[in-house]
Amino acid sequence: MVETQCLCGEISLVISEEPLAQVYCHCSDCQIAQGAAYVLNSVYPADAVKVVSGKPITMAVKGTPRLRCASCGTPLSSVLQFSAKVGFENSLVGGPFISFCRG
Repeated sequence: MVETQCLCGEISLVISEEPLAQVYCHCSDCQIAQGAAYVLNSVYPADAVKVVSGKPITMAVKGTPRLRCASCGTPLSSVLQFSAKVGFENSLVGGPFISFCRG
């Protein structure tokens, strides 16, 4: 189980399962959203993620819905379209990063 929060602490999340995959994402949506050439993402089943406190806001850069903290702007997750999965930047969930593939 992973417990994490945004930088200001307004939003707390609990993830009850291990990641399904960990990837280096190079898609243009992630590049624009994170301001980087690639992002280390850990992917979890959507039903394993619970918002414990606070209310994240939804935004989209090019098409991928993303959750952020309204107060501090911390990127929380991206909703993987056409699946029941949620991606988190690995710095938010911590732990070892073992990439299964590059996306």
